[in-house]
Amino acid sequence: MECNRLRGLMGFPIDYEMGRALQAHGQCRGEALFNATKDYVVKIVCKNAAGEECGFFNGFFYHDTEPYIITTARIIGFEGACQYTMMLFDGTKLSKEYAREVVKCNFALDVAVFRCVIRLPHPPSSKAAVVGISHTVFVVGFEGHSDAQLTFNEGRVTHMSFDGTFSTSAYADAGVSGAPVFNMDGYFVGMVKSGEVTYIKQPVCVGATSIHAALVSEPHPLPGLH
Repeated sequence: MECNRLRGLMGFPIDYEMGRALQAHGQCRGEALFNATKDYVVKIVCKNAAGEECGFFNGFFYHDTEPYIITTARIIGFEGACQYTMMLFDGTKLSKEYAREVVKCNFALDVAVFRCVIRLPHPPSSKAAVVGISHTVFVVGFEGHSDAQLTFNEGRVTHMSFDGTFSTSAYADAGVSGAPVFNMDGYFVGMVKSGEVTYIKQPVCVGATSIHAALVSEPHPLPGLH
């Protein structure tokens, strides 16, 4: 721990037990945050007209009563995609008949909304929050094309923009596009925007308030949202 190192340099006794306790607390909190947020995330596989897979993205449940799934707008027509199959964390697949309805898309903000035509069991809507510079955030999403396991990456907010986006030091590759971002309290704070490269060194995220404003704005505000 940095605090203990500084205390040692200054000649003060080092409380190793406190350091171990703080480290254990951080690990337990991270595990609790992952367990509290993993069920929001879905994996979206894109297929072209021939039924061939042509890409995948992340998405997440957004609302309690309406089965909205938020993801990046780049998914629309990606590499000729016209079919979208979604998979929940427990391995349950949602076929294109259940997940094909795109109800809103904002290419400028890089946000698209799917609406499943059936009711799905999903967690209650996460509370939203606004992040600030140096705040700790967590990206939860699928990274590998055939990987059925979620990743949980921690980082800090490194840049805030006036357009409602922010950058984070959390690791992310291009496959994490569309993944939700949470703060240390488990509140939803943003979504990872799409990337053009294999590895996104400083992933840019759309802030939660910008996403919600886009969903309720004209034209065609989404019903059921306030």
